[in-house]
Amino acid sequence: MTHLGQRMRGRAALLGILVVAACVACSSSGSKSDAGGPSGGGGANAGGGGASAAGAGEVPGTGAGGLAGTGAGGVAGTAPGGAAGGRPAGTCTFEVQHMPSPAIGTVEIVTWTLDVADLTEAHVDFGPAGASPTVTAPVDLREPLHRTVLVGMKGQKPHTFRIVATDGAKTCTSPDVSFTTGAVPSAAPKITTTKGTPGAGAKGFIVTTVGIGSTSSQPDAYIFDTDGDLVWWTYAAGVSGASEGVSRAHLSWDAKALWVMTSSTAKVLSVSMDGMTVTDYSNTVPGAHHDFAVLPGGGFTTMLGKRGSATGHSIVEVKADGTVIPVVTDLGTLYRAGFYPNAIHYYPSDDSYTMSDRAMNLFVKFKRTGALVWQLGGSNPVGKSFTLVGLSQWTVNHGHQLTLDGHFLFFNNYSGATDAAGNPLPRVLEVLLDDAAGTATKTWEYQFTSGYVPALGDVERLPNGNVLASYAGAVAEIDRSGTVVQSFQYGFGYVDFRTSLYGPPPR
Repeated sequence: MTHLGQRMRGRAALLGILVVAACVACSSSGSKSDAGGPSGGGGANAGGGGASAAGAGEVPGTGAGGLAGTGAGGVAGTAPGGAAGGRPAGTCTFEVQHMPSPAIGTVEIVTWTLDVADLTEAHVDFGPAGASPTVTAPVDLREPLHRTVLVGMKGQKPHTFRIVATDGAKTCTSPDVSFTTGAVPSAAPKITTTKGTPGAGAKGFIVTTVGIGSTSSQPDAYIFDTDGDLVWWTYAAGVSGASEGVSRAHLSWDAKALWVMTSSTAKVLSVSMDGMTVTDYSNTVPGAHHDFAVLPGGGFTTMLGKRGSATGHSIVEVKADGTVIPVVTDLGTLYRAGFYPNAIHYYPSDDSYTMSDRAMNLFVKFKRTGALVWQLGGSNPVGKSFTLVGLSQWTVNHGHQLTLDGHFLFFNNYSGATDAAGNPLPRVLEVLLDDAAGTATKTWEYQFTSGYVPALGDVERLPNGNVLASYAGAVAEIDRSGTVVQSFQYGFGYVDFRTSLYGPPPR
């Protein structure tokens, strides 16, 4: 595990903008203008060391003393439980700094202090200027200066934010603070959107990658909203040329970083959401490929081995500190040989995984202990399996999802139908698993009429009940009637849909 250290913490670039103001929701005798901070402090939270320029994840600073506090642009020092500038504690006076990330212009970094001690919860509400905030970013009160990263915004647009904090008895709300996001890179993906019935499509964000084909000028992984606008990106994987690719990107469980995996070079990276810190786990999991699943508490689970080989395949968990824990030491304990695993998901509801295998045309579910639960599809199962009802055995599968109500959706690359050139066409299948009866009954199918998908392909159930499928350079949202209500055209790897870029993963 290697820290690449893309922190770019030069003082001139990272000083930020200071706002000192009283809480608008509480009475206060100490309101200040935006002209500068009060003098007399030795740095933010003087005596506590401030924010160091060298520490990962803190607010960019000026050295051991933290942010300067002796003039305009500084943050006044405050003793724990005290108040800046000699005011009585508890007057709900905020001191706020904000700055754009030097790595990702659509990301804003907010830091602040408040003269109320023992806060129990805080968050930052933000959104486009001229309207009520539409997004809430949770504040980690353990972070130095309550550092919070605002993500999910369009480029070169005016925005506002406000901070809301409480000690359990008193709630303080800062005045609105205005800022304008930076530009999106000129080499960023240009996503074409097609909308069907107005309002029928889901609203949110799609986390994805460049997929198999790419150029060196493109970001490796990125997030776009359902307007088709890029809101986040990274070049960290360094993919160069169509022979390489990036197959999967997931937000970490706490959404503070984006994990990225290349499809053919066994590179696994964690990129902080401010884009300024990259950690390389490639040497920790040589032989990782295709896909991974993020875990509560940090870290991920992935598949190791030479694709297509009959031996040497395993599944491991990797903690954030690089510790590797075996889950399945030999895939032969789950299903018969011929291994080509290509997609994996984790389910916190019962601490289990599902995994897809392309070579054997099957899925397996197994516990985090490595114990097999069942096999779906394929032949000659090691343990419990399902009888297919209303569905014949398929050929080639990838992305999938097991829902809490027992439905299993998956992407079937070769449906049996072909296009005019004779290429196989994909489809999405849904089956209902009946554990007691041992049956998997087809409940829904969507057949694509174009698009040859020899690799990857993903599917997930959205909160509105529709299905999101990625295939052959497009992502489509499909309703139960088989109508495509919205689609996005570009080159994509596996995809994740999120209504928010904060909090744990929705699936």
